[in-house]
Amino acid sequence: MSEAVKNAMCGLCAEHCKIGVRVRDGEFVGVEPVAIDDSPASKRAAAQIRGCVKSHAAKEFFYHPKRLSHPLKRMVERGQNRWKQIGWDQALDEIAGKLKEITEEYGPEALLVASNGEISSSDEFRARFQSLFGTPNYMSPLHVCDGPAQTLSLILSGTNIRLSPLMPETRCLMILANNPAQSFLWFWRDILPALKNGLKLIVIDSRRTETAKKADIWLQPRPGTDTALLLAMLNIRPSLGQVWGRP
Repeated sequence: MSEAVKNAMCGLCAEHCKIGVRVRDGEFVGVEPVAIDDSPASKRAAAQIRGCVKSHAAKEFFYHPKRLSHPLKRMVERGQNRWKQIGWDQALDEIAGKLKEITEEYGPEALLVASNGEISSSDEFRARFQSLFGTPNYMSPLHVCDGPAQTLSLILSGTNIRLSPLMPETRCLMILANNPAQSFLWFWRDILPALKNGLKLIVIDSRRTETAKKADIWLQPRPGTDTALLLAMLNIRPSLGQVWGRP
């Protein structure tokens, strides 16, 4: 029995963490953290892998008995849930043939590609496929995800401001409709010690998440009113002293 650890990049979410993949006799066994060097960022990434639910469930993702591992073709009208198993060659030939028909009759821009919106490793293949095929048309649930944040960021600052590491001198942090206690563990591990050192935390979320429970101020707006709330805040802009009751 031979076992080895191979360096890889995780594609189960947008973080793209560097991981160690344990393989025993050609079979995936599990995932372990890999620290590239002794830098804080590298150590934080390794800690994130240790606490990541997806990394612990990776083996089930590959070997679950109900995982779809072969192409299925619909046998009757859509909605009746009747399928038959076909081979990979047949599936690829039929898909390629249909794409060729669409291109020849309507042009490549007649094709719209949809995804779940997660910037995982599969999304990189999706973008490459669209580039080669010649269609810019893409659809995802972005309007109920990161889309409003990106739009408002572009309007107000001219760029898309992404989540950044917490700076040691940060005195107040506002988190809008995000739950890093579950979705950004590396960021949450920066927040927890900062709270002990006096960081003030404002959480704006309709749900009382684990992050909201730690907040000094938890605002619970109605869903979809985030932009109105932020514009109102920009119009008033009280000082931190007013917020915390200090002169």
